[in-house]
Amino acid sequence: MKRLCWSVIVAVLAVLVVGACRVEEKAASSPEPKAPATAPLAAWQHEWERVLAEAKKEEMVTWYGFSGAVPRDSVAKILADKYGIKVDFLAARSIELFPRVVNERKAGLYIPDVLTGGPGPMVVDFKPAGFLDRIDSAVVLPEAKDPAGWLGGQLRFIDKDPSTIISFVAKIENPIAINTELVRPGEIKSYQDLLNPKWKGKIVFNEPRSGPGLNWYYFVKDSLGPDYVRQLLKQELAIVFDQRLQAESLARGKYAIWLAPSDAPLAQFKDAGAPVASFVPVEGSFMSSGGGSMTLMNRAPHPNAARIFINWLLTREGQDIWQKATGQQSARVDLPPGFTGAVREEGVKYAWQSDEQKLLEKDSLAFSTEAARIFGIGK
Repeated sequence: MKRLCWSVIVAVLAVLVVGACRVEEKAASSPEPKAPATAPLAAWQHEWERVLAEAKKEEMVTWYGFSGAVPRDSVAKILADKYGIKVDFLAARSIELFPRVVNERKAGLYIPDVLTGGPGPMVVDFKPAGFLDRIDSAVVLPEAKDPAGWLGGQLRFIDKDPSTIISFVAKIENPIAINTELVRPGEIKSYQDLLNPKWKGKIVFNEPRSGPGLNWYYFVKDSLGPDYVRQLLKQELAIVFDQRLQAESLARGKYAIWLAPSDAPLAQFKDAGAPVASFVPVEGSFMSSGGGSMTLMNRAPHPNAARIFINWLLTREGQDIWQKATGQQSARVDLPPGFTGAVREEGVKYAWQSDEQKLLEKDSLAFSTEAARIFGIGK
């Protein structure tokens, strides 16, 4: 009986050993499961990762901008949080920045990496001086350069090349603002209505040698002719140089009409409940890059951080933040709703004023001198 039990136990053990060997053989012969294949990086991704790594070593970007409502704090926070890049920002009036950079370079100082603002000084001063690098090759992100995301199916450049000055804003100008308590609905539909003797002494005009005032004068002279300008001057326009004071004088009813209104101060009074509104006459208006042009400075001390700045600013996120802060509509056509500034309208004729040829004419010393003479400034 004992012999039988031992025989059974030995047989069972033999079966178990053979089974274990077969399992081990099967496991040994089965290939290890392969990790899922990783898709190779696209060329732009390789370049972006390289630029970002170098930008983090540079640690900062120096941004010069023209004075105005630019979203400096938002831009600085996002670039720091997303990319680890500090933003050093300097704001100055457009007529001050070029002489500043000239003096810096004479002293052997190369400080700004990027410049944003109105395109006039970039075309008239910075580009002829040889201060700019090509910016077209700095745009890497597909979202930033995709033609479908931009007005007219292209990322717009100011210069003829196109290579050095990007226009990321396509800001329409509502060339006439009114006090709605002094001007009845529909009372002014055309530029010709401004010649009504009723409005003599009741029109305030923006500074005509630069900015909105100069744009307005260039458009009106070109589209309606010098004779119209002469007729308008008989209305005894009040030329005020402080833009907030212009807006306040309209809001308080000192003047009924404001020509070439500035967006930001007008919006502030409108948001506060003042009886003001702006519109485009039946003859149309003009569209410009406003304060939304951008260049890459040559000999930039932080060239890779500058490229990160440029690419991010051209994305949907960057443009949405910019247009909400400045009140100037982006040239991107794929932004979320919520912008409260002047918006381009279908079927309205807008003359584009921010190309190199027009800027060379309009922003020249000769033209601003002409505007000063026509409107009696400096007499």
